[in-house]
Amino acid sequence: MPEVAGGLRYRSSTGRWVIAAAVMGSSIAAIDATVVGIALPTIGRDFGVGLPALQWVVTGYYLTLAAFLLLGGSLSDRFGRRRAIRK
Repeated sequence: MPEVAGGLRYRSSTGRWVIAAAVMGSSIAAIDATVVGIALPTIGRDFGVGLPALQWVVTGYYLTLAAFLLLGGSLSDRFGRRRAIRK
């Protein structure tokens, strides 16, 4: 049976919740990136900007996303899961 550090088993209900949360999080990020790509022609048309300005929109979006991912990772390391003592 595969295990990860801390004794979490994939067949346990907790293991399934962890996997489901990871899949949901990555799916939402992928859908979010797709929506930005689909919206670019409308953004360019509504604001009357060309390709260089649209590249700045994409760059700004991904830089902001990366900054929040780093912040979330840092906060989860600091305040995240604590080791539980079982009796």
